[in-house]
Amino acid sequence: MIETKFKNTEIGPIPADWEVAPLNQFFEFGNGYTPSTENPKFWANKGLPWFKMEDIRKNGRILNDSILHITPAAVKGRGLFPAGSFILSTTATIGEHAWLIADSLANQRFTFLTKGKSLRNIDSQYFFYKLYEIGEWCRKNVSKSTLMAVDMPGLKAYPLSVPPLAEQEAIGEALREVDELIEGLKKLVAKKRAIKQGAMSQLLSGNSRLPGFSESWKEMILASLADINPSCDLPDCFEYVDLDSVSRGVLLYHRTENKRTAPSRAQRLAQYGDIFFQTVRPYQKNNFYFDKDIKTPFVFSTGYAQLRPYINGVFLYHAMQSNEFVNQVLLNCIGTSYPSINATTLGDLTINIPTSLAEQEAIAKVLTDMDAEIDALSRKVAKYEQVKQGMMQQLLTGKIRLV
Repeated sequence: MIETKFKNTEIGPIPADWEVAPLNQFFEFGNGYTPSTENPKFWANKGLPWFKMEDIRKNGRILNDSILHITPAAVKGRGLFPAGSFILSTTATIGEHAWLIADSLANQRFTFLTKGKSLRNIDSQYFFYKLYEIGEWCRKNVSKSTLMAVDMPGLKAYPLSVPPLAEQEAIGEALREVDELIEGLKKLVAKKRAIKQGAMSQLLSGNSRLPGFSESWKEMILASLADINPSCDLPDCFEYVDLDSVSRGVLLYHRTENKRTAPSRAQRLAQYGDIFFQTVRPYQKNNFYFDKDIKTPFVFSTGYAQLRPYINGVFLYHAMQSNEFVNQVLLNCIGTSYPSINATTLGDLTINIPTSLAEQEAIAKVLTDMDAEIDALSRKVAKYEQVKQGMMQQLLTGKIRLV
């Protein structure tokens, strides 16, 4: 990579051999629509792709098939948008984009951007990454007539910075390679998580035993395995953890509070080795094993049940993370939108445990080692996503040039 010289333009400095041109010089704009849902002739189990926001959320930003499909009758008189088109959400959830690999349609929340034969050429892969930038602009520029739609004249006139075609291709290829690396790591994380779920199902049920253990197992109620919601006196100042602070057993963040500023739900003073089990929407499994050996007090929300184990705490934590236990919890929850379980009912639920403490510890170590491997891979994903963001900021603005 090499640095370069810049020239001043309407959007600020860009490389001397780049240019700026309105978006509508590169793309024709079209509107998505939804065929009548009351006409069965318009819909098919397998047919022409018809995209909506759920497709992006489920399958990412490069789409070749959709969740729902339409028939040729649904597009009669309108025409499909050709493969290679882009969609950009310009109403409701604004600024999301995708690259379409097949001739298709999308719902009315999307605007189509299609290359026209009479328009200026641009590398599709380069533009795919520029759409992140355009999406940010869309979120900041909604129509004066409504807060739910993009200013379309402004979008069509959006000043697009464009390098020479060879450089566009090089930038797109470099960013694609990073995306492929990230995607490969994400698939590996998903695979490791599936392997761990299988191991939990076998090891925590006693169906598979680790070498060297043959002692019996027994079924016990949770209240006999841990002190649930032990009483405490809150310190004057502490770090507060609410229900949004934990994801997949990882503490994402916390905030400093005191007795005066803290919400009334701040009641669970953590001690090393405590388990915090999410009692509201427990299917999310955003539970936490508190292994912080620090002097700073941590206080958790009453949205968690706090358990102080009498047995190996790591084993109990993994047992409470298992699908079998969580399904048992859900069967005893009340409420539909926000299913929840109280501490008394939770304490009456049962868990199978080895009578041997050594076997509890051995199982805990196997599962903890798996968690450590998944966590390391997840950190690597986050690292490369940061690398990608940095590359986009440098390459798509011309601050750094590819040789």
